[in-house]
Amino acid sequence: MTNIILSITKTSELTLCKTSNQKSSILKTNKTMKRKRIFLFLAFFIFLINQTTSQVLDSYIREQFSRIRLIALPDFDIQLEIVDEGKMESLLASRKVIFSKSELNKFSKEFNQLERNFLIQILLAHEVSHQFQFNWYKGKKELQNRPILRMLLEGQADVLAGFCFGHMLIDDLDKLKKSAENINIMDSFYKVFQFILDVGIEESSIGTHPSKTDRLMLIRQGMNLGAAKAIDMDIKRNPHIAKQYFITSSAYQKEVEKILKGMDFDNSKDNIFKWSYRVAKRIMNYNPKVAQNIVLLKDKQTPKIHWHKSQEYPYVDYEFNYLNISEKPIDVAMEIYISHVDRNNPQMKKYQNKRNSKIYSFHIKPKEIKTIKGKLNWDKFDNDYDELTSLKKGTMPRIVYPHANSDEYIMSASFSKDETTQLSKDEINYLAAIPSPNATNTKYKLGSKIKKIIRTLKYNRKDLAFGIGNYYPLNQGAFIEYKTALSFDKNCSIEVFKNIKDINQLPLKDYSDEIYIRYPYFKMKEDASNKFKALIEAFDLALPNYEKEDDNDGNSISVSYNLNNIYVDLYLEKNRKTNIWEIEIEIYN
Repeated sequence: MTNIILSITKTSELTLCKTSNQKSSILKTNKTMKRKRIFLFLAFFIFLINQTTSQVLDSYIREQFSRIRLIALPDFDIQLEIVDEGKMESLLASRKVIFSKSELNKFSKEFNQLERNFLIQILLAHEVSHQFQFNWYKGKKELQNRPILRMLLEGQADVLAGFCFGHMLIDDLDKLKKSAENINIMDSFYKVFQFILDVGIEESSIGTHPSKTDRLMLIRQGMNLGAAKAIDMDIKRNPHIAKQYFITSSAYQKEVEKILKGMDFDNSKDNIFKWSYRVAKRIMNYNPKVAQNIVLLKDKQTPKIHWHKSQEYPYVDYEFNYLNISEKPIDVAMEIYISHVDRNNPQMKKYQNKRNSKIYSFHIKPKEIKTIKGKLNWDKFDNDYDELTSLKKGTMPRIVYPHANSDEYIMSASFSKDETTQLSKDEINYLAAIPSPNATNTKYKLGSKIKKIIRTLKYNRKDLAFGIGNYYPLNQGAFIEYKTALSFDKNCSIEVFKNIKDINQLPLKDYSDEIYIRYPYFKMKEDASNKFKALIEAFDLALPNYEKEDDNDGNSISVSYNLNNIYVDLYLEKNRKTNIWEIEIEIYN
């Protein structure tokens, strides 16, 4: 019978890997190595869920709700109401969670029973987590910066939901049974993870919910701690489990501390709520307005990244320099980590598995440069002696660090000694987790977004940049590259560049802004031309009073608009080296 081993390791990722009849060989191996080392890798068997078709849905939902309550809110009375229609939500005044079966059906149309059960647990855990927040924040001063307060709270709720889900996963060890042979538990996890991605908003945008990448990372981080905590409780209740793996009580406790430390959880002073808030701030790069004052220096000396490719020494060395370009001191917490990604499709977020990481917390003064350097094992977790988390065939390692070209970096930043604002009841208002619409943008929608971009460039320049920047020194001056919270069209990237004349002037005052919108490459000229024509229609609609010029030489087309020192240039051209077509839009003052 095929078993599924659930490995909870030093720094975060839940790693599920299949093996056949390995229990005896693992025990045998550890007996021979008993004098050489203590077995510090925690492995537990987990079977597939097999819910009978006769089980009533309402009964299962209520059962899972009761379990989550005991994990998250053992001393807080909340109610559950199951409705046929409507939306998922958590109500503050009545202390009630509304679970909508119509939304469950909409979300899980393509799910098998295992995936559906996972989804029910995650949805319930998310809404119960809001009740957890209602109770915890009552009369307290915890959060800052109201414009993104709701999004931060949603992110924390995702961490808490992941914690409950990971805890339940371990609690179910004795009850989980083998299901249909054609069900693959990893495929089921990835399918649920894809759902989590779908309910996020676009990257680097401000909304009521975290971005797609952030949402998945938040839930995964919570799952790791929830599972580790559940395992810790289980072994303390059943010490014979540790003994059969030759783990002494003291050695086991040391390993637990290592695991929790790797997750930035301190048993002596942390609780799940403080920890989840801290994690949410880092993953969601809170506060992005403060974070844009931290820039990564990109010059001939740094960044330095060196991969040691030998299996005998599977490490990557790194060195990054960060500069504070504001006039205030900033407190920063950032994480440098290794992620295993699909070699053929490295951008597929649901397949990415976080491995070793290091957290750096520091105080950086105005104009100060902070150097971050170290090394990480790119192959497997440091304490994985049995190579359960090693690099698999078809995957490759990637180092993730804070910079403007990444939407996966983990960093929080706040001005030192900032006063917190009190959280009021009116501010704790949540929307249902409904997937982002995928409707094609019409010329009217694009025209509206063009106007918003230009208004922001003219009147609210400080709102253009979002998060950390990349700083490029030049012979004269410099420029800083940022992501932006502005959105435009599907499948395009938007970047903001600040051109600086005097690099010694802080805070920045004398600079110009440029907004670059780039589309993925087009292999066929017809596809590129059709898209370019649609864009021109949208710009003509949005900018009727602008002067317009165009040029066409066969291999490239350019169209320019200008009015009152605002310039818009559109380019369609063939890359002669790759023979593919590219579309780029520049908006600048």
